[in-house]
Amino acid sequence: MQFTTNPVRFIEIDTTRPDFQSIKAAQELLEQDYPIVFPGSAGYVLLLQHNEKKAQPFANVLGAAVNPPPTLFMSEDTDWQRFVNADCLTHGILELVNKSWPGPDTLSLPKAAQFAYPPSETIALKMPPATPNRAFHTLLQLCDFAVLGISLKDLGLSTTDGRDRIAALLPHVEYGFWELNQSFHLIHSPGQSSIDS
Repeated sequence: MQFTTNPVRFIEIDTTRPDFQSIKAAQELLEQDYPIVFPGSAGYVLLLQHNEKKAQPFANVLGAAVNPPPTLFMSEDTDWQRFVNADCLTHGILELVNKSWPGPDTLSLPKAAQFAYPPSETIALKMPPATPNRAFHTLLQLCDFAVLGISLKDLGLSTTDGRDRIAALLPHVEYGFWELNQSFHLIHSPGQSSIDS
C-alpha cells in the first residue's frame, strides 16, 4: 500500500550546529507532504506531516509489526491537548506534562475521540528539548503542525548506520534533493521499538 507519490528526502545535518537553511528546507518538504529522513539523537527518524488521513496509511506502509505506532512529535507551541481526551485531563496528567516537557520523555496519554488512529485508547506524544539535538528541535519549531515519526531502528536499522547503509537497505530514500520516480513504500523488518529523537 502506498500513501504518497512523493519520494522520501534524506536530510543530513550537524545536530549541534545546524544549518538553518537545511532545516528550513526540511520543514518545507514536510509542509508539502514529503516524508523525510532526519537525524535524531539516537539515529535517523522517518518523519511525515501529521493529519488524520495520513496517520493510518503511514502505519500501514511501515507494517503492522511496528509497535508502538509512530510517535507524534510537537514543538512547545503545539496545542497538544487537542490530541488528548479532555475528560481525562486530570490535574495529575497536567502536572506530569508540565514536569516532562520539553524533554526526552514520550508520554502515552488518553487519545481524543476524534482521532481514529492509533486504534488503541492512547496516543504517544513527545516534545523534544532544544538540546542535545538542536536541529530536530528547530525543525519542530518551524512546523505549524505535529509530525509523525518513527525511528529507523524500528525498521531494522542500527543507530550506527550511516546514509550509505540506509540508502542500501531502503533504496527509496533519496540522497539530498535529487528527484526520484519511485513512490514511497517501505519493506518492514521487525525490530525493537525505540523512538528517541
